[in-house]
Amino acid sequence: MKSKILGFFLILCLGLFLNSQEHEDVTINTRVESRCKLEVSTNFISFTKEGPDLGHSIIQNEPPVEVTVKITPRRNERVYLRIWVDSDLIDQRTGRKIDAENIYWEASKGFNNGNLSKAAPQVIGNWKKSGIWEGTITFYLLNKPDYAPGVYTLTVSMVLSPF
Repeated sequence: MKSKILGFFLILCLGLFLNSQEHEDVTINTRVESRCKLEVSTNFISFTKEGPDLGHSIIQNEPPVEVTVKITPRRNERVYLRIWVDSDLIDQRTGRKIDAENIYWEASKGFNNGNLSKAAPQVIGNWKKSGIWEGTITFYLLNKPDYAPGVYTLTVSMVLSPF
């Protein structure tokens, strides 16, 4: 009998406890925007041409450029990594030029090989899904015997964008 009364009392207390509680629901929203980030290991590349018999191409003096692309595109959006130039290599002292199209690159891990072009930006890579892509790019200068001695400079732009 005591156990029945004790059981009834426990059920009654539990019922009162559950009925006396209040609760509120909380809705959590988050908005993830389309975004992209480009990281490169260096902003300087150089070539050294010492003689006419060095072969077809001159490889950059520095280690390959490490490229990291981090993207979160919108649904059905494609993100492009492009490289473009708008001038030739110019020796600022003499005004002499080397055609920008004489520079090409070889890429790794899903990035595209290509050639610089003043006519249009060149696509190094494109992606349609969120992620992080890492690879390397190594630049080469065609070894032509008609380059005049000098120090030639060119600015190359790498652009990561969803169009």
